[in-house]
Amino acid sequence: MPYDDYRDWQRDVLRSCWATLSDTGAIYYNHKPRVQASALWLPLDLNPDLPLRQIIIWARAGGLNYAPTHYVPTHEWICVFAKPAFRLKSKGASGLGDVWRIPQVSNPDHPAPFPIGLPAAAIETTGPSLVLDPFAGIGTTLRAAMDAGVRSIGIEKSERYCEIAARRLSQGVLDFGEASA
Repeated sequence: MPYDDYRDWQRDVLRSCWATLSDTGAIYYNHKPRVQASALWLPLDLNPDLPLRQIIIWARAGGLNYAPTHYVPTHEWICVFAKPAFRLKSKGASGLGDVWRIPQVSNPDHPAPFPIGLPAAAIETTGPSLVLDPFAGIGTTLRAAMDAGVRSIGIEKSERYCEIAARRLSQGVLDFGEASA
């Protein structure tokens, strides 16, 4: 999709998520800086003026996107957009730090999977009562929430990914059938 359309879409999603947050909520938005046409664009370019609390660096074990115009990126950002009353579970949770060294995973079912350790770390250190993933993909965040005993909602436009997520969560796929007139 053209960059301007992508940016507008991401901003709309972030605004919609922000509108659903409780007064103590936060958005953990995983996106990588990218070199495009020999220039760097940052995930901050996608921020629709939400209050950015912190940037966590996901230090991957390796990278993709080899090109002669730049060094291969081996990290991604997790932008934490947080309401004023958002807090970690404890001071001890803060000890996880702002660089998370979690090896990436490969999965033939998805072109950009991330390890369950990423959402698990966010869930473990914050203790949410509900997690929303508007880009659920193959259900990694949903699985991390389930493993932590936290309710979750996933949104995904790919039926194939929804089926994979449902299998990961050990439940059937809902079939709403044809809409009746």
